[in-house]
Amino acid sequence: MNVVYVCQQNPWRLNGGALIRNYWFIRGLAERYRVHLVTADDPAVPVPSDFAPYCASISRFPRPSGIAARLRRLGGMLRPAGSYYTSGSVSSAMKVKVFERSRAPSTVTVVDLNVVDAARPYRVPLVYQAHNAEAEHLQRRASIETSGLVRAFVRFDAARLRRIERELVRRSLAVAVCSAADRDDLTGLVPAARGKMLIAPNGVDLSRYAAVARSSGDGKTVLITGSYDWRPNIAGLTWFLEHVLPLLTSLVAPDELRVRVAGRMSAALAARINALPLMTASPNPPDMRTELEAATIVAAPIRSSSGTRLRILEAWAARRAVLTTTAGAFGLNYTAGEDIAIADDPGAFADGLVRLMADRGERERISARASHRAQDYAWPTIIERFLRESEPFFESAVRTENR
Repeated sequence: MNVVYVCQQNPWRLNGGALIRNYWFIRGLAERYRVHLVTADDPAVPVPSDFAPYCASISRFPRPSGIAARLRRLGGMLRPAGSYYTSGSVSSAMKVKVFERSRAPSTVTVVDLNVVDAARPYRVPLVYQAHNAEAEHLQRRASIETSGLVRAFVRFDAARLRRIERELVRRSLAVAVCSAADRDDLTGLVPAARGKMLIAPNGVDLSRYAAVARSSGDGKTVLITGSYDWRPNIAGLTWFLEHVLPLLTSLVAPDELRVRVAGRMSAALAARINALPLMTASPNPPDMRTELEAATIVAAPIRSSSGTRLRILEAWAARRAVLTTTAGAFGLNYTAGEDIAIADDPGAFADGLVRLMADRGERERISARASHRAQDYAWPTIIERFLRESEPFFESAVRTENR
């Protein structure tokens, strides 16, 4: 059987949650099927030699860019089957390639929502790779937007995206969701689809963090990680800087604690962070393990969420105590106060950081339990289970084709 795997970015980059998830799914699917990868990404970037063997073919088509592309995106979001989230992500050439690959005999197409236009019209067997329940996520984002205009726009797009998700879920053979919470959100769109929802949580490569897990940090650093080219992450960091940090600076001396923000970010954001007390920016670090090794605590100030947060899984695998919000722990199996610390208001968040930094016993108790919890999220285990549970759905495509 052939699998056409359609996603926005080249998955071997491994510098974002969706990329890591796609990377491991492609690796797993390649164990049983011939995988043809199609991305809306730079075709000039060399394919790593350790990734290429997983794919029978790799086709890359740059995402449309420029003023004309932006105008088409705005126009596309107003189409009956359009949204700002999905419009303008794929080129005509990419659509043709996906159509050609997907029409081959014994083929199933796996598609991400942000490139769903490449798989339209839905006339081939589909598996929906649901990184999030996106419409519900947009609704949660809208509730924390401070600008009324932005809030109205996000809610408008959430309503349009809900129709797209509903149709995609309805037509798919199976839907890979990150958590039971996401399954429930998407089942709310199509109640009859519950039986084809396959829970395949985001995972972590435990071996990659084994050396970090044997270290204990420098005793002073709170690490905040994330991709700060994504609006929900910026919103969470802004909440921390504007509401938590002023309280934190009143509780500790500058030499007692420092907060390091590491991840993809602009030079302007890095400058803003560096200008604040206790704060240091680490823009675009080449390897987050170096940051984790120095950290004593990992903080995840998250205000809205869907799916699960890979940064928390990575911190668990690195045996680091994590303080986050209820939204940050969304979709994870956890016991608050046991394998993760939860605080939702600024005062509790600041107090939680100070307490964890000062109480080594509590910190080590939480980090030990977190390390144990991380075992449930090992990527090989997750992919093996997904392959087993998805096999009947893939086989049904062949049976239907042969009738």
